[in-house]
Amino acid sequence: MADTDRPEVAVGQVLVRESGAPYRNEVFTHSHDMIVDEPVPMGGNDEGPRPTELLLSALGSCISITLRMYAEHKGIDAGPISVAVSRDKSQPTKIAVDIQVEGDLDEAQLKRMRAIAGKCPVHKLLTSDLEITRTLELKES
Repeated sequence: MADTDRPEVAVGQVLVRESGAPYRNEVFTHSHDMIVDEPVPMGGNDEGPRPTELLLSALGSCISITLRMYAEHKGIDAGPISVAVSRDKSQPTKIAVDIQVEGDLDEAQLKRMRAIAGKCPVHKLLTSDLEITRTLELKES
């Protein structure tokens, strides 16, 4: 895609637009672009993650970043942090998060980090009384 085709997007906003192939979408933030798609068995071309995978990755990366910031702020010698996030389709309102932290942490530090994991902005948003407003308008050609 040429830079002249890239829309301007404000910080804190996301623009999603279809891009030709069935289910393929271009996603734009203020400074990043990505492709979101469905897998071939669902009719897509599998050119990018599925929307639900993006949601799960937002949660996992937010938890990881929040824990890293906390560890740095408190001087905790935490090694690599990994977060596995999954959704069981048979329980659509349940998300499982498995966090692994390397390092020499005591039980009090682990307990505090467990609590901090639930304080990342994405976790707080997903567990709040979230209200989503929608509009749909006909765009003139």
